[in-house]
Amino acid sequence: MWRFLFLLFLVIVGCANVVAPSGGDGIKTIPVVTDCSAKNGEINFIPKKINIQFNSYMNRSVVIENLQVAPTTKYSYKWNAKILTITFAEELKENTTYSISIAGKYSDYYGNTAEIPFYTCFSTGDIIDSCKITGKIHTINSLGYYIFCYIYKDSIDFLKEKPDYKILVGGNGEFVVPALKDGKYLVLAVKDIDKDGMISQGRDSIGIPQFITEINDCNSKYVELIPNYIINPPQKETDTIQNIDTNNIDSTENISQIDSLEELVDTNTYLSLSGKIIDTNNNENRYLIFTHTEKKISKQIKINIDNTYIVEELISGEYEIFYFIDLNENEIFPGVHYIINTEYQMYNYAKGTCPKAEFTSDHILSLPIHLNLNYSDVKKISDLVINYLQKLT
Repeated sequence: MWRFLFLLFLVIVGCANVVAPSGGDGIKTIPVVTDCSAKNGEINFIPKKINIQFNSYMNRSVVIENLQVAPTTKYSYKWNAKILTITFAEELKENTTYSISIAGKYSDYYGNTAEIPFYTCFSTGDIIDSCKITGKIHTINSLGYYIFCYIYKDSIDFLKEKPDYKILVGGNGEFVVPALKDGKYLVLAVKDIDKDGMISQGRDSIGIPQFITEINDCNSKYVELIPNYIINPPQKETDTIQNIDTNNIDSTENISQIDSLEELVDTNTYLSLSGKIIDTNNNENRYLIFTHTEKKISKQIKINIDNTYIVEELISGEYEIFYFIDLNENEIFPGVHYIINTEYQMYNYAKGTCPKAEFTSDHILSLPIHLNLNYSDVKKISDLVINYLQKLT
């Protein structure tokens, strides 16, 4: 009798753990999503929950780690064999495009890795928003980094507000923020150490863009970010030394401490301008200088041989425009004019990280230097420069 009860107890305990069955085709099958209740491109769809079915028993924790719902929405999840059910904990927004994706190298119970990421999007309104922001973060190891994308407004409390979109960065540092409307966005790279979907003071390293990203007519935008900041925690009156918890922050990165994001983010509106001038002189060395009347910031562009021109990243406002021709007509040849490296394409990813150097580069005037220059030569050059500047003013 006792032997029978003992065996029965073992059988009951053994049945308490639900695991994937051993053997079978699943061992060699590459995991894929075979069905999803949210069909890609579906409109006027307002679900309470979404079912995602796989062809294999999945490594559940890895799938959830790579699961992304955008815009950021509260939800719970539940597994039933090969089916993942996502239940939304709040009403979905009206006329909004939502995307659900499983990025990264998620795997099944048997260790097989998915070859193709899963992605679907649907709209609660009549239109699927198809704008996107792509980009790359430049860091030695992008593991643990997310893109925090905020719909831009005049005031954002980065330490209390969750981003509108939270996107996992790929292993190569690249990212895509999909299904966006036309508008302004602030895109940050955040190493979300505690994975709470918020920026933590003194812990999370942050990559800050040079300026606000604006999408018009659904043109995709590209953003490059360098994570090199952390936000200081507020210092108590009794503190004499500010202690920063830098655990888990990549020690190979050059981390700067800042008090707020607002001090670094450029909130100006930037425009592009193109046109054509009426000019019978087709000299190759013709230029336009745009000078912002309020900020006194200048930008110089070269006029094309067909008299057309284009100038990028102009701060909105009023400008004075000057036209000049560099003919070296006075037989003064400065030779090489050096500019900051971030103006070259290969180093353009770091543009905005050295604002003082960039400002200096934009305001340098190259003058000839030679061992045989005498006083009369120097005076001639100085007089010509002064005369030219007087013409501009």
